Amino acid sequence: MKDVVSQHINLIYQKNRWVGSCPFHEEKTPSFFIAEDDKFYYCFGCHAKGDIFTFLMDFNKKTFSEVLHDLCDKYGIVLDHLTHSNDQGLHRLHEEVSQFYERQLTFNQQALDYLSKRGIQQDTIKKFRLGFAPKGVSLYQYLLELKFSKKVLEESGIFKDKYDRFSGRIQIPICDSRGRVIAFGGRLMNDHPHQPKYLNSSATAIFSKKDTLFAYHHGRKYFKDKAPIVVEGYFDVMMLHQQGMTTAVAPLGTALSIEHLKTLWSQHASPVFCFDGDLAGKNASFKGATLMTPCVKAHQIAEFCVLPSGEDPDSLCRKDQFQSILSQKKSFFHFVFDHYFEGQDIQKMTVEKRALALKLTMDHFDKIEDRLLKQQFQQETKKVFFNCLFAKADQKKMTSKDPLPLPCSEKALLASLIIHPHMIEDLLEDITILDFKDHVLNNLKMKILDAYMDKGPQGLERSHLLDGELKYYGYIAQKSHDDLKNMWNSYIQKNSVSTDLNRVMQCYRDAPTLKEWEKIVYLKKMEALK
Repeated sequence: MKDVVSQHINLIYQKNRWVGSCPFHEEKTPSFFIAEDDKFYYCFGCHAKGDIFTFLMDFNKKTFSEVLHDLCDKYGIVLDHLTHSNDQGLHRLHEEVSQFYERQLTFNQQALDYLSKRGIQQDTIKKFRLGFAPKGVSLYQYLLELKFSKKVLEESGIFKDKYDRFSGRIQIPICDSRGRVIAFGGRLMNDHPHQPKYLNSSATAIFSKKDTLFAYHHGRKYFKDKAPIVVEGYFDVMMLHQQGMTTAVAPLGTALSIEHLKTLWSQHASPVFCFDGDLAGKNASFKGATLMTPCVKAHQIAEFCVLPSGEDPDSLCRKDQFQSILSQKKSFFHFVFDHYFEGQDIQKMTVEKRALALKLTMDHFDKIEDRLLKQQFQQETKKVFFNCLFAKADQKKMTSKDPLPLPCSEKALLASLIIHPHMIEDLLEDITILDFKDHVLNNLKMKILDAYMDKGPQGLERSHLLDGELKYYGYIAQKSHDDLKNMWNSYIQKNSVSTDLNRVMQCYRDAPTLKEWEKIVYLKKMEALK
């Protein structure tokens, strides 16, 4: 292990073991060591641990099979006894079949015209090794001439009574993580009511849909710097690659699997899921979010791109709109939250529908196995919900046309203290703790109180504080002492309720509890009464 690890990080020998800086997290003091028996490693910083295979899989972002083959190639170990002979035959057969299909495409003008109509360029045809499956038994006979056994031909799943199951279809090779052809996806050129638009290879000894992602071998070298973009179809992937988005991959005509997620997370912390904008695509996106929910962590999550209705990545690429849509992707949290609230205005929802959506969202996040992340997501759910519930009401209050807006009424009240300074004695305590929203008025309030405390009512009667900010509020002199005092008492009470409400809402946002929520409901009612 020491020989292999030292090729990737610097190691020094200390106290009967090899020590170095951990390659899996940033650190100033080396905390990574290899055990004395040279069989496993451990990091005291991030707690990474394992054997030589785990190290190379995590360091190089490779599968166990790839690491095994790399080590065998490097140290001259022959793997023939570990590989089933039929598997080797199937790999060779699929490569020969792929080359056969590629040659057929070069002189089938109808197939070439179809690809051109779909916007697929020649470089993309070559990159993805697209082909065409002719009708008849020519492929079967060709493979027999190459000395493939009938047993291998049957196990390939390509043939039915010597006839090619993919006859008359554009052929799209499906490769494993090493780039070896292991299956095919066939696309009809003219949709037929009694035939599937796409036909995929059935499961074989070398191919399983739940373990395979189309174009993964093309995208993996870019995953370190760019997130995988997971789409639904072959042509979606090819169009994205054609436009430079080379991290695009797709499941193979099946729902996203936990194996797919593990593969993606082994390469990048946050893949982006971008399924079609129709109902089926939206349902597939949410099923994917539900599947990954128990497994998500702060460093293992996902983002979601919601496409316009009726659109898919292929169609958006041809309109040069995909990048713009992709830039509006949602986080895992907001995708789930928006799904249950259906993008509706929370204030306009009925109480029953609001309560149900909130419960479903909380229950969804309750499935997260990471306890800390679960708590954070559930708290964030409450914060977002109540911010939406109250923010628009506050905004409406601020934007409504009031004949006497709050700043003006505050100025009028301050002017009343200068014109009728004898009121201050009864209101002094309340005015002192009163906090105006406008800092200029707060400063003016303090000047008024300073003048009063310094020289009493006479100090204000002779002051020039009614000039400047308050010079237009001399009409207050026409109000009676009792009217002005009632105005002050009403304002102080309302301000007190608003202050308490803001304080309680902040407490609720920080640590939501039923008790704080009941306080909010009470204070909102009090505020409405004021």
